[in-house]
Amino acid sequence: MDDPELDKLLAQLHQEIEKTSNVGDKEQALLRDLSGISAISSTVRGQPKAAYPDHRPTLGSSIDLLEISHPNLTAMMTRLLAILSNAGI
Repeated sequence: MDDPELDKLLAQLHQEIEKTSNVGDKEQALLRDLSGISAISSTVRGQPKAAYPDHRPTLGSSIDLLEISHPNLTAMMTRLLAILSNAGI
């Protein structure tokens, strides 16, 4: 997958995660997991779809947990989830 929109969104997501504060332990653990998603575009290039890591459950849980307290972050995660779903990842 070589998608400039995905690369841009992942960079924005990583920046937003870095500046997110005032979260509990559960939220912090999810944000750590999400930080690994920022490397997804380089991870999946040249691999069969079956080899892609499935980040959808983490994204879905994070959106549910953070949507009220961190709307900008969850908006980016929602966009990323849509892109991944549309790509069959």
